[in-house]
Amino acid sequence: MAHRIRKTALAALTFELTPGAGEIQLLPDGFFRAADGSGRPEEVAAWHIDADIASKLLARMAAKPNKILIDYEHQTLHKETNGQPAPAAGWFIGSALEYRPGAGVFAIDPQWSPRARGYIADDEYKYISPVISYDTATGAVLDIRMVALSNFVGIAGMSEVALTALCGDTNDFSTEEVPHMLKKLLAAIGLAETASEAEALGAIAALTAKADSVASLQEKVTALTAQGTDSKAQDAMLAMQTQVAALTASINEAHVKKIVADARAVGKLVADQEEWALDLGKTNLASLTAYIEKAQPIVALQGLQTNGNPPAGAGQRDAALTATDEKVMAQFGLSKDEYVANR
Repeated sequence: MAHRIRKTALAALTFELTPGAGEIQLLPDGFFRAADGSGRPEEVAAWHIDADIASKLLARMAAKPNKILIDYEHQTLHKETNGQPAPAAGWFIGSALEYRPGAGVFAIDPQWSPRARGYIADDEYKYISPVISYDTATGAVLDIRMVALSNFVGIAGMSEVALTALCGDTNDFSTEEVPHMLKKLLAAIGLAETASEAEALGAIAALTAKADSVASLQEKVTALTAQGTDSKAQDAMLAMQTQVAALTASINEAHVKKIVADARAVGKLVADQEEWALDLGKTNLASLTAYIEKAQPIVALQGLQTNGNPPAGAGQRDAALTATDEKVMAQFGLSKDEYVANR
């Protein structure tokens, strides 16, 4: 399947820049060609703009996140080869384009640099030259890549257009000369284009007062909310912390008791060590665990060595003790009576 080529071309359009209105013409309507003898475009009879093409073009331009550049003499395209800087003369927003049947495509409210305004006001730059891409099968303009101030006339027959009023020395406009941006601002505050300066200032003052009133009310609501909820929130937080601490202590105590009970069952702790072990576990569980891991189990404490039968000589508290008995008594600090009773 063949694909159409989107070719980029410079289209130096003839229109004069003069102070006054807030728009510039970028493209003419209908079919147009270069008038510089280059024969452009080569693939089709002419470049083409109509309502359908313009609708797609404007949608594509409005989707661009960045402003569209206006430079001098297309230096942005040549800086890599000639090494010269490429300063901006101005910018316009892709969403601020309009198509007018019979006239063409216009950029509304372009913003010019002070230097560019001076050049235009002094008639040192006269024309606009856009860089466009187009369909080589139909000539339809697909995109406007950038625009340049230029003194080179490429296409005849364009109507004169005016530079944005920012290049002038005054902001006094008649009602017929109100820039497009100001028209939008007047409409936004509910005024007609013919509204006087006093009416506009009055409307803005009223809106400002309303905004200040809303801000004041919001501050009061915030303050009242803080007064009404701060102490309750703190009490709730303290109660929650107390509950968590109590629950944690309960869990830890049960855990320590189990560790001590297991240690006694295997002969690693004796009765006299139980209270000490419980206290240690509550304050330093790691130390208790380490002690029990290193302790050697005492066989005599692990169960009855006579399988439940009375030991030989039972009841004779003065019976002779073995060397092992003596060692166990010494290790745990037990008296003979205590040892015999537990044995």
